[in-house]
Amino acid sequence: MSIISKIKSIFKSSSAPAKKASTPTKAAAPAKKTTPAAKPVEKKTPAPAAAVNPKEVETLLAAIKERRTIYSLKPELPEGVTLSDIKDITQAILKDTPSAFNSQPNKVIILTGEAHKKVWNQVVDAIPTEDGKKRPQSAADEAYGTILFLIDDAVTKSLQEGFPDWAAAFPDFAVTSNGAVQISTWTALSQLPGFGAHLQHYNFLKGFLGDKIGENYTVQAQLVFGTKVAEAGEKTYNDNTIPVVTEL
Repeated sequence: MSIISKIKSIFKSSSAPAKKASTPTKAAAPAKKTTPAAKPVEKKTPAPAAAVNPKEVETLLAAIKERRTIYSLKPELPEGVTLSDIKDITQAILKDTPSAFNSQPNKVIILTGEAHKKVWNQVVDAIPTEDGKKRPQSAADEAYGTILFLIDDAVTKSLQEGFPDWAAAFPDFAVTSNGAVQISTWTALSQLPGFGAHLQHYNFLKGFLGDKIGENYTVQAQLVFGTKVAEAGEKTYNDNTIPVVTEL
């Protein structure tokens, strides 16, 4: 199984029902003169719902847990991983992420090579403090590429005009959907051997992309990626037990 097939199987399991084996046709038996007694009508029991596959659930939960912020990167792709793998995985997630009224406002652009370096160097130049320059400078020098997550505001505006009573809510709906694209993409790509990434929000970099992004698009986040040089540190967790409420 290819890398992309393994990653896609984490987020979308498509198991078609097994086909029944064809039964050979038997010759019709000669009709009997005697009429058999009527049989009671048999009640058909509905087929049970497909059982949850614990292994699939475990695989997804493991992928969510393993997704970590990796800052130590090399500006190359891991061995065996291609840019087409990254594009195809991201495209699949972009396609199937839910959005309000299936409006699909989310857009993605992938920057590599000179485009990646040029954009991040302009971000560095736009930041006045030396400390503030460090993270975008590392993105420019140590990462292979950037996945830009965007929203088409024209889609949101159309929804607002069509459903004016909900107009104030549609921007939040779009941002929520875009966040789902970001985290799902990050999680899926983190399953590629040697892949590392960190999510950033230098959203003013839209101004450095010229006509590559339409006026109606807004930048929401950037997933900076490359080959992982070091693992993330130990992660700590807050006590965040989920209550189950049955009565109010």
